[in-house]
Formats: sequence, structure tokens, C-alpha cells
Amino acid sequence: MIYTQEPFTFARKISVIILGKNIEHAMYLEHLCHECVPELNVIGFFSDLYTGARAINDESPDLVFIASSVGEKSAFDIYELIPNHKSDVVIVSDTIQLAYDAMQRGCLHYLLEPVSAEDLKSVVAKKRKLIQESHSCRLQLQYPNSYGYSEPRIAISSASGYDIIAVKDIVMARAEGNYTNIYTANQVFVCSKTLRDFEECLPEHIFFRTHKTFLINLDKLVRFNKLENEIILEGGLRAELAVRRREEFVSILRGERSTKTIVPVS
Repeated sequence: MIYTQEPFTFARKISVIILGKNIEHAMYLEHLCHECVPELNVIGFFSDLYTGARAINDESPDLVFIASSVGEKSAFDIYELIPNHKSDVVIVSDTIQLAYDAMQRGCLHYLLEPVSAEDLKSVVAKKRKLIQESHSCRLQLQYPNSYGYSEPRIAISSASGYDIIAVKDIVMARAEGNYTNIYTANQVFVCSKTLRDFEECLPEHIFFRTHKTFLINLDKLVRFNKLENEIILEGGLRAELAVRRREEFVSILRGERSTKTIVPVS
């Protein structure tokens, strides 16, 4: 890869899942996220811990806001259901004692109800700082003219040197543990960066995260199999579409989301 020590800038929003049995409180928190911190993207609200845990495993959100109790379960039971998750958990409680417990159990932070806009911004700022620190060395996209190139491209390191790939030639990226396979029409490149790193670097109006394992180039779409929830790309490559990503993906196909990539034909 080409790495940089330049300040990190977000190419995507910080994703959020909200868990809680009180729908009114959850809707209020979602409203705060949309109105006061526009860089947040609320994926969904779940009142059941098990359903929420599946969503966390599928979507790998940056933040999880979870009420002190979800149904008959405690908020801390979430850790048993998502042992390998990489999301930061924020406990939302009306008692200071539970807030202290949250910090002792390794949660990112806590929010006391009623949640204020300033407290929410403070938590997001803490998360933003963590992301900046984790990306002090990050994937660098080389833009036109900055290196004499006529189009954006990335450099992927290998044992023998660097492979320079034009962004438009990337068909899809597929996660393989902590590695990512980058597919072009004729080659596959293995990179020791995560799929999240590529998602943050590549243009979000062209690349879409269909699943926790796949990031696709919308310019390379060939067919969407609705029955199998499968996306077929140029070169016969196939990507899975997560159920929770289907609505947004279909909205792109219908032209309901702003993108120059797909023009719907009625």
C-alpha cells in the first residue's frame, strides 16, 4: 500500500446501531443522531437483543448505542452474543452507577438519559479520535495530477514491489480475515489491509458495501438476482447482498439514492 501520515479525513459516515426496548427513547436518540451529528449513519433500531446482535455481526457498525436493558436481558449480555465484534459499545442509562459499570467493562463511553446533543457529540468526538489514531498510517488514494496520473488509482504492495491499480478497474473487494482480495477484470491482488480501510478510501458514490465481506464497484454491475440476494458483476464475479443492505441497494437501482453510476430506465 501507499501510506500517509496526513490527517485522516472521513470518506464515509460513522455507522450506528441502536438497541433498546423503549421505542420512544430510541427514536429520540436516532433523531439526535440525524439532526445534531450528521456524520452518523443510523443503520437501524432493534428492541430485541438477539436480533440486534445478528445485525451487529452482519453490519459491523462503528458504534452501538445500547439501553441498560433490552427485553429481559442486560445490556452487558451483548458481549456474549458478539464475542468477536469490533464495534464500540456506548451504554445509555438513567443511572450513574450503570454508567460506571459500562466503563469498567470496556465500553467506549456512556450516555445519561435524557441524552443531550452535547453529550452525544462528545461520544462521537471520542470515536472519531480513535479512528484517526488507528488510521495514522492508512491507505492513500492517489488523485489525478498529484502524481502525474490522469485518473485516481491505488498502490498495493507485494513482496516484489507495488501494483498500481486504477480505481475504475476495481470490480470488487472481498474480505478474507484481516486481508482483502482486490479483483479486477483479469487479476486478483491480495492486500494486508481490511475491507473497512478500502471502504473509507474509495469513492462512496461508486463503491457500495453489500455485505460484511464484499465491497463492489457499482459501475461493474451486470445483474441482481433477487431470489438469491446475489449480485453479478463484470467478469462473472459474484457478491452476496446482506438482507439489511438490500433496501438501500435496490434504492440505488431505482435511482432513489444520489449516484451518477446507475440511470434507471422505466
